[in-house]
Amino acid sequence: MLVVMLLILIAVLVSLNGFRDQSFFERYAFFVGGILRNRQYERFLISTFLHVDYIHLFFNIFSFYSFAIELVHFTGQIFLLLLFFGSGIGGDFLALLIHRKHAGYRAVGASGAVSGVIFSSVLLLPGGSILIFPFPFGIPPWLFAILFVLFSVYGIGRQSGNIGHEAHLGGALCGILITALVYPSALLDHWFLTIVLVLPVALFLFVYLKNPQSLHLGKWKE
Repeated sequence: MLVVMLLILIAVLVSLNGFRDQSFFERYAFFVGGILRNRQYERFLISTFLHVDYIHLFFNIFSFYSFAIELVHFTGQIFLLLLFFGSGIGGDFLALLIHRKHAGYRAVGASGAVSGVIFSSVLLLPGGSILIFPFPFGIPPWLFAILFVLFSVYGIGRQSGNIGHEAHLGGALCGILITALVYPSALLDHWFLTIVLVLPVALFLFVYLKNPQSLHLGKWKE
């Protein structure tokens, strides 16, 4: 519980500072040119806690809390930290790979880390339901995970708002990989659910990497 609230507090404080100080936001946002040309590797970490606006911040905090609060009781705080930062940084590496030729590409957000937490939680704790405001009924966690991916795919297609949608998908795959390494029995016990979660993400990334122009990546300039 402590680590969940600590990560949320850091995200809120860093994001609020980014809202107030544009130079701080620009200095620590995920920026391909800054990383590859200037070796500003700290952007991998700090950009995870930056957000573009209050709605973006709230959505990530809500999603993270909804899944992490149950997951941390099952796995412990060390695993949650490994999952959060491993998925966040792994998602950014995927974005860097995709946009390595687009030096001007920028993005922020904890969505990669949150994706990893969501997908890990679905595999380890597949039961129950989650409430999504303003709907008065709950939906299965696996459905929320699929909707999260679809939202990411839509966001990649639009490429707007400085939100790291590519990191959503990379974070999701990293979350599954980390879970598989630490809890291999979870994937064996829920092999069909694993396929349902992994297959659409993997197929989309394959198509995306094969033909990025189909998703309007050509609009990103050096």
